[in-house]
Amino acid sequence: MQAALGRRITNAGNLFEPVPYVPNPPDAGFAQQLVDATLDKHPNLLILALHARPPGATDVVIIASSIGRIGKKADEDDMGVIKSGKPLLEVNEAGNRLEVELVLLDKAGHNIGAISSVFAYKPDADREALRRQGEQIRDELRPQIASLSMLFGAATPLPAAPVGADSPPVLQAAGRTELPGYSGDFDHFGVDLPGNRLFLAAEDHGTLEVFNLKSGEHVKTVTGLETPHSIFYIPDMNRLLVTNSGSGMTKVLDATTYEITGSIKLVPGADSIGFDAPKDRLYVVTGGKDVNMQYTVLAEIDPRTGKQAGAVKFDSNHVEAMAVEQNGNRLYINVTDKNYMAVIDKDKRSVIAQWPIKEAEQNAPVAFDEANHRLFVVTRKPGTLVVLNAMTGASIAHFKAPERCDEVVFDAANRRIYVAGGEGIIGVYNQVDADRYLQLANVPSAKGAKTAILVPSLHRLYLAVSPGEGNSSGAGIIWFNVLPAAH
Repeated sequence: MQAALGRRITNAGNLFEPVPYVPNPPDAGFAQQLVDATLDKHPNLLILALHARPPGATDVVIIASSIGRIGKKADEDDMGVIKSGKPLLEVNEAGNRLEVELVLLDKAGHNIGAISSVFAYKPDADREALRRQGEQIRDELRPQIASLSMLFGAATPLPAAPVGADSPPVLQAAGRTELPGYSGDFDHFGVDLPGNRLFLAAEDHGTLEVFNLKSGEHVKTVTGLETPHSIFYIPDMNRLLVTNSGSGMTKVLDATTYEITGSIKLVPGADSIGFDAPKDRLYVVTGGKDVNMQYTVLAEIDPRTGKQAGAVKFDSNHVEAMAVEQNGNRLYINVTDKNYMAVIDKDKRSVIAQWPIKEAEQNAPVAFDEANHRLFVVTRKPGTLVVLNAMTGASIAHFKAPERCDEVVFDAANRRIYVAGGEGIIGVYNQVDADRYLQLANVPSAKGAKTAILVPSLHRLYLAVSPGEGNSSGAGIIWFNVLPAAH
């Protein structure tokens, strides 16, 4: 109780301020509820205040805050932020607090006022990190604000999902298969559901590993692949395509004998893939820093013939994962070294938009909820999950995510996002609806478990445990039972 009161009293003078602060203060019950809930969620947030113009009023005032003063007229700094749209970072006279003031946005992205977040501060504090936290708080509120008028409505129940021991169970550890003698990293999985096979690219070991999908038993090691990354299985041809950044390009394998029957000649450095099922086109990232090239090429191929249909070139040496619309004409791809997501018109084979990822750096993995037009992007510096509107590029929400992630998975049936972190945890997030997200839990996995695949029909999530990530338990695969969400 004492600590809770302390966060509402910035100094002794607060105790002697009039209540109400001004005659007939605005009644913004929902806005105050948002402030109270946000203060509870962010322990290092000292003060939070929302500034807006009440219906029928001429002045912008404080409509909700953690320290009262409701109705206080916005000062020159507040109005400067609202009019210019530029953030303001200001240290108080004592030098122990930093205020991050930003434009307050509604769900549609309209400027409806200002939001002030105040944090403890020291001269050596990371101002940029505090600015990002202020933006995170603003962006967490945004999807809950349908309009300015909504802030002046009555308080309504808000969803809550605590992170940690009190969270509902979401994943249940179910098994592990060891792969002794391996070193370096694993990369991505592939699956043959009718054939009960799970494939794994052992990137630094130069092999393709084959497992029994249901039992997890290791059944075969396929050699001769140099540096494999991604796996694409063609069921009716019983054929495997394995992207390979070695000299032999992308390999074509007979999936019965596992013999290498050919290769697909692309720009060196073949890595990530994406598939357009209706058009039967496979997209492959090639080039880049791993093969000492200063540019990257996204190749479009016919996976059955290996013939290249077209390509898109990027002035970038690090392009990562992609998401491909199955019922539309867009492809989304992370341009990691330039910190933006590129939007490609698949028919024109051209970049039609570049959406900066502002929350953090090194955007790499991506998952896609096509039905709701939402992209789930994970950054590595620092680990952050960013939810984007796939129609506009607008940031919907963002959360702290596990570090060293190489795979993010969207579970449409349970409306969850799984972020596989090499630090040894899986971050789990709940999609309440298209615009509202909650962090559910951090589920322990294993050091180096940073690539994953979800097999919905088996209700299983598999992860590859890379021995190159400082883990002490060695290489292998682990799997979890996916527990159903309550609907």
